Amino acid sequence: PGGYDTGARVRSAATKRRLTVVDWTYDPRDWAAPGSPSPSYQRQIADRATGTARHPIVLMHDGPDGAYRGNTVASLQRVISYYKARGYVFTDPLGRRFPTRR
Repeated sequence: PGGYDTGARVRSAATKRRLTVVDWTYDPRDWAAPGSPSPSYQRQIADRATGTARHPIVLMHDGPDGAYRGNTVASLQRVISYYKARGYVFTDPLGRRFPTRR
């Protein structure tokens, strides 16, 4: 929904259902990438997706049918490498680790 919620109302509704609201730390704005390959925008996506947050959650998009997401895909390995080099592991929102390749 564009990253908008109604704050206390959403959290209250989630709590009543024993759910947790999870927000992201970094929005690399990959959704605003040009509709064709752009190495410079790919670097911008990676730069916006990386930082020094203690437990970062990076928001990235796959897009609707027909939308070009090649810039997101092309930047992803750079983002993964950045965090792996700093000792991070990748998990789902519940903290379960994703399998990793060596």
